Order: sequence, then structure tokens, then C-alpha cells
Amino acid sequence: MAQDLVSAASGASLTEAMSHLRTELERAVKFDSVKAIRDQAEALRSYAKSIGAAQSALNSIAEIKLRAERRMGREIASFTLNVGGRPPKTGDGVSPVPPPTLSELGIHKKWSQRWQTLARMPAAEFETYLIGIKRSGEELTAAGLYRAAVKLEKGGAAAADAPSNCVPVRRQLRALERAWLRASDGARRAFIEKHLADLAGRPAYERNVVPLTVAGR
Repeated sequence: MAQDLVSAASGASLTEAMSHLRTELERAVKFDSVKAIRDQAEALRSYAKSIGAAQSALNSIAEIKLRAERRMGREIASFTLNVGGRPPKTGDGVSPVPPPTLSELGIHKKWSQRWQTLARMPAAEFETYLIGIKRSGEELTAAGLYRAAVKLEKGGAAAADAPSNCVPVRRQLRALERAWLRASDGARRAFIEKHLADLAGRPAYERNVVPLTVAGR
């Protein structure tokens, strides 16, 4: 499937291929579908790099891959949390259905741990890091984002591992958060009504994430 996307991209523009991946990620509700999109994005990034695509294009593809990994990390964490509780039952009402293993999901333990770390990263910090890297023109990598997420969990600032222009964005997000907490209910409703149309037009991955399902479960 990943090779099919690369083949299609060779006959079309990278912009069209990226748009296709974003749309598919918005629509995906199954774990294996998101994983397939992640793999396609990685294959597309390698192809784009081989033809000398601009860093901005490479970063846009990397962003799709990272968003997919973050979604998978969230779902893997939910599988882990379910292990100790009462397992769901099959249709016969007798046999328990165990949570899927990493092997069944086709994921290495190392990647599972990294993706769960990305999933725990607060949304504001995650978006701030992406914005800062893309604005700087530097390469957006999974390793760089992972380092920022780990530093944040240890009590540091994720923006410290990103370009300096991350910091103003991060401050703006925190200022907006404080203003929202101080605002009256009436002011909040007015703000929501004013920006509802803009919110509805945003990609699904920037809004609420639909819980993923695992094929066959």
C-alpha cells in the first residue's frame, strides 16, 4: 500500500499525495488503518527526500506521520490500562477477549513506548513544537519530538529542544488558556459562537480524535 502511494506520487504532485494522507488520517477509525497511514507517510517522506523536495514539504509529511504515531500511542496506552481490569466478553458471553498484543498489532516494543510518550505530551506543547520547527525551516523528526516529550515529563520545557521561535508561540497559548479560565460564561459562549465556523472547518486530527478500533476485535 505504501509503495502504491509512492508510485502515485511520482505521477502527481507531493501536495496531492499529502492531501490524500491527511484526508485518510481524518477518516481513519481503525488502529491498523492509522498504522498503514503512518507507514505510507514514512515511505512518501523517503521518496520526497530522494527527489530533493524542499524541507517544508518533508516536514509536512513528517507531521502526518507524527500525528498518526501520537494517535496510536494513545490507543496502545488504553490497551495497556485494560489488562488489569475485567476483560470484555465475546458474543458467546463466556470466553474473555484479551487485549491485543504488540505482536498482533505489528509494533515493536520500542516504538510502542515512544508513541505512548508522544501521546502523553500536552496538546499545546505538541502543537507548539511542530509550529516552531516548521517556522524555523529545520528538519522535523520523530527523535527530536521524542526528546522534547521526555524532557517535558522530567519537568523541563519541551520548547527548550525546539528553535527559539517556539517560545513566543508557547507563551501565547498559555496566555489564551489563562484568559479562558478567567472569562465569564457569557464571554466564553460569545467566543465559541464567533469561532464555531472556523472550528468546524478544521481537520479532524486538530479536533477530537475518534477512538480507534482494532480489526477483528
